[in-house]
Amino acid sequence: MSFLIYMKQALTNMFKPPVTTSYPIKPKIYKPHDRGRVINDISRCILCGQCMRTCPAGAITVDRATGTWKINPFACVQCAGCVEVCPKKCLHMDPEAPAPDVKKSEIILQVKKEDGVSKVQRKVAAINMAEAAMDDRSHIVNNIMKCIFCGQCMRNCPSGAITVDRRSRTWRINLEACVNCGTCIDNCPRKCLSLGCYLGNPSEITMHGSRPPVRRRTAPPVKVEPSAEKPAAAVTETAAEANVPDTHIRIDVEKCLFCGKCEHNCPANAISIDRRNRTWTIDREKCITCGVCADGCPAHCLTLAEAWEAGEKKEMKAAFQGKVLRREPAGRKPAPAPAPGKPEVPAPPKVEAKPEVPVKVEAPAAEPAEEVKVPDTHIRIEAEKCLFCGKCEHNCPAHAISIDRRNRTWTIDREKCITCGVCADGCPAHCLTLAEAWEAGEKKEMKAAFQGKVLRRPPAGRKPAPAPAPGKPEAPASAKVEAKPEVPVKVEASAAEPAEEVNVPDTHIRIEAEKCLFCGKCEHNCPANAISIDRRNRTWTIDREKCITCGVCADGCPAHCLTLAEAWEAGEKKEMKAAFQGRVLRRPARPAPAKEVPKDGEPHA
Repeated sequence: MSFLIYMKQALTNMFKPPVTTSYPIKPKIYKPHDRGRVINDISRCILCGQCMRTCPAGAITVDRATGTWKINPFACVQCAGCVEVCPKKCLHMDPEAPAPDVKKSEIILQVKKEDGVSKVQRKVAAINMAEAAMDDRSHIVNNIMKCIFCGQCMRNCPSGAITVDRRSRTWRINLEACVNCGTCIDNCPRKCLSLGCYLGNPSEITMHGSRPPVRRRTAPPVKVEPSAEKPAAAVTETAAEANVPDTHIRIDVEKCLFCGKCEHNCPANAISIDRRNRTWTIDREKCITCGVCADGCPAHCLTLAEAWEAGEKKEMKAAFQGKVLRREPAGRKPAPAPAPGKPEVPAPPKVEAKPEVPVKVEAPAAEPAEEVKVPDTHIRIEAEKCLFCGKCEHNCPAHAISIDRRNRTWTIDREKCITCGVCADGCPAHCLTLAEAWEAGEKKEMKAAFQGKVLRRPPAGRKPAPAPAPGKPEAPASAKVEAKPEVPVKVEASAAEPAEEVNVPDTHIRIEAEKCLFCGKCEHNCPANAISIDRRNRTWTIDREKCITCGVCADGCPAHCLTLAEAWEAGEKKEMKAAFQGRVLRRPARPAPAKEVPKDGEPHA
């Protein structure tokens, strides 16, 4: 049955024209707005370079010294930006796409004058991929009209290529030091940085911004004499409000943890925090409304508002009062609740038996601080998964965490902990969580220590002993002392919880040296200082004896050339200190400026 249906369809299609277009036998019909390729009428071109500066992909190159115009068809995105900005209208979009080829090539147009006659030369040359990869036309470009000169790009640049001067409102980048990693673009709060085309100074870009908006202070109150037109109730008139722009930082003080992270991240030092009295103060005279404090707030209590609301403080220096939290003293338990139906027994006159009574703290008279008890929210750790990398200790704003990597102990001081969750958010092993209730067996001490596993790596230069063949007795240990690095070395641990010793697994950091930018961000972020980079020779070295395989370097790599592998592959280096060589990139030389030819009768230079 199916064969008959097939034959019927074949006979029917035999007497019908083909459905598809017979291209290239028949010419293709293009639509009015089709964009295939850029065509340049070089005889009318004045080589001004407007198309080169406008091209977002850096596909066009103009050299006025030699009179050449180049275009890379594989890089062109057919945006028609060059056509729109051309002053002589010598560029236009041809709807027909370029012919396919097996090699990447560029089109070079050149005008030469011979005996007063202009001749146009057109040739197709192969692209040097090594030079194209290091073409200096792709640089970090700053939209200076949006820049607020906060300095976040300068602080996060791994190669120190960016300099920001807020006093003179100058932004400068050293193109020789820049590695185009894009870290500054990711950390810019106003998104004014991008990777674009710039063909000015080949070594440095300097941009000057406009003057910052002048903020005026509130004038003192003005007294007006009462008259018939103005009653006595309106004798005192306050001056107009400060000329502060509507964009400002807004705080939800009831959610604030007073962790101090916004104070630490503020590039203008406009925020100050008093944890004792739980006050949050902002100086709007210094604030540049960059939003860095709002982006890094762990409690999400800060926002960048665009308009003022009723009741908000517009003072140049405004203070906000939060709730005063009280923790129970260490080693003291609250009094048990009375059983239902029994009268409550009065507590003896002992001060120590009433830790739940809050201690009064002096607060501003205008806004008295509300005192509440601390809930059961606490930081919980899975010590078996902990890498003891020290990132939580470094990120803790209250300095409540301490780590001893030698004995692999993790200690938290709950008296200092403010349960902000910053340590849990940045933990690479995901062994920390912010719990809302206590579980059975958890330590409630004010200062609690947790013991992890003691990992042992084989000594450098020694290979593990091969597994014995089935049916053969194992060789005595005395005959191969160096071949047993897997025997763990004992380390003294606490008597209560002895540390368990395990062998190091095959998890390791793997690198693709061909993709590496050698920006140094992994070296800066490594908590164990196991990575070193030599940018001059483009070598990347890792000390596996120090490496704790936390994965922090892989998470922050802008080129995504680092991965956390769980097994070894064929050809990988297993040395304790392994060095990897990257490609030695050479930047293409810039065309030299044309020398001025002296006129007849003038002396030569």
